[in-house]
This record gives sequence, C-alpha cells and structure tokens, in this order.
Amino acid sequence: MSAAYIAASGLTHEAAAADPHDITGVTTPSGSNRLMVLYTCVGSGGPAGAVGVTYNGVAMTHRAGSSLTGDFWNIDCWYMKEADLPASGTVSIDQSGAHDEQLAMITFYDGVDQTTPFRNANATTSSQTASTDPTVTVASDAADLVIGGLWVGGVVAHTAVAGTIRVEDENVAGFESGSVSDISGATPTLTTGLGSSSARAMWVADSLIAATAGATSDQEGARFGIDDGAEAAHSWEAAQDTNITVAAGETRLVNIIVNATGTLGAKAFKLQYRKVGDPDWRDMPVQ
Repeated sequence: MSAAYIAASGLTHEAAAADPHDITGVTTPSGSNRLMVLYTCVGSGGPAGAVGVTYNGVAMTHRAGSSLTGDFWNIDCWYMKEADLPASGTVSIDQSGAHDEQLAMITFYDGVDQTTPFRNANATTSSQTASTDPTVTVASDAADLVIGGLWVGGVVAHTAVAGTIRVEDENVAGFESGSVSDISGATPTLTTGLGSSSARAMWVADSLIAATAGATSDQEGARFGIDDGAEAAHSWEAAQDTNITVAAGETRLVNIIVNATGTLGAKAFKLQYRKVGDPDWRDMPVQ
C-alpha cells in the first residue's frame, strides 16, 4: 500500500492581489488517511511568503519553502491532515500585505501516514541573475509518493518534469506554477531550459510516507545459530522452530522470522525469555 493522489481543488491566480488571498468553494474529496497539500507562490512587490493559511478557519501547517534572496519571489508548501479536514470551505492565505502576483494550488492525497506524513523535504532555487535550472533531490522509500511544487518566472512555457502534473497555471503574465506527483526516481529535475538572465525557477519537493492502516505482521518462527562467523555467514545449530539445549555460559544466535503484509513502517521489537517452570516473561537486556 502506498500514498496516492486523489484530487485537485482551488487552482487560482491573482494579479495585484489584496491580502488575504481567498480560495472559495474548496471541497475535500472522499478517502482515508488523507492529506491536503497547498503550494503558495507569491510574486514581487510583497512579503516573502505566506505567514499563515487556514482552511474553513482551521490553521494549516507550514512544511517547507524556497525564495530568491533580495527578491520576493517564493514558493511554500502547507498541509493539513485527515483529523482537521473539513468537508468544504474557503482557504485563506495571509500575506501580511498586498503583492503583485499570487498563485495557489491545492492537491489531496490518501493512504498517507497520519503520524509522520513526510519523510524528507528539500527546496532549491535558480540564480536570480543567471539562467540556471535547479535540481532537487528527495530521499524516499519504495512505498513513498514523491511530490513537488514548482514556480517559473520570465518564460512562457516549460518542459514537464518526470512525473504527473496535477494542476498547473500556464502563461499568466510570464509566470507558471505547477503541482506534481508520482515523480519517477528520487531526483526530480526542472528542465525548463531557462533562456534569459531574467528567468527564474524554484522547487519545493517532498515524499509522502504510506499509512500503515491495514498492515499486519506475524511471527513465522525462529532458528538458533552458532556464533562462529559473520552475522550473515554463521552456521546453524538446528532446523527452524527446533528447540536446543545449551550449557551455561555458551553463546548462541537466534534469528526471528516476521512476515508482513502492507507497509508496516518503523517497528520496535523486543525479545523476551522465560525459565522452565517460571510463569513470568522477562525482557532480554540490550547490549
């Protein structure tokens, strides 16, 4: 089981926008273990990034962002987890002042871990004075869903990154923004081929961790080994699930076999022992 994109809602663009920037009519799609992700992109002439975002009056959480030093162009990621998601409402973006351009993109995902939704966030920007394509690398596991938001200024078109563009605002006053998911591999690369010294681009990307709901585990068995070599190359004392007798003071290895369905996530297991005739189990000390 992995996290998955389910819907987009509330792609907006405003020029010379007032503060706050409101997105009305946002609807939360059905699903389980959902996560709402909002990318805000703010143009020059205003504050460097949103200072607060609410959905139906409930505060969203800031995840990561990128901005151009000495300028006000920026992109930021905000999110809200399942427990706080309303059925619908208005998303309000507080910029603490008016600004020249505002783009906002909302996407929803399900199957996302609700304790730790994200594994790794990374953001980058191109040069403010030179034509460069920024590259951002996101640490991810096989079951993760890699997502990203991009902003491009000073060009009228761009080449899509690896992945699926979920929402996009194209060719608006020379600015573009897009929300991308299902990015192949762990190195999404912006490939605009920026053609002028005034062109700029920014990325903020992340990986969504799959929820563990429905995942199960069970212990298949155990097997004793002899401590006579490397951990992966030692000899076996007996067949799997076979009891052994060992003299006091001798060392033996034990391999525990756990079967899993779904994505378990991080788990902490402990080993216990009990003497013959003793009713109590005791934790094996960690050395």
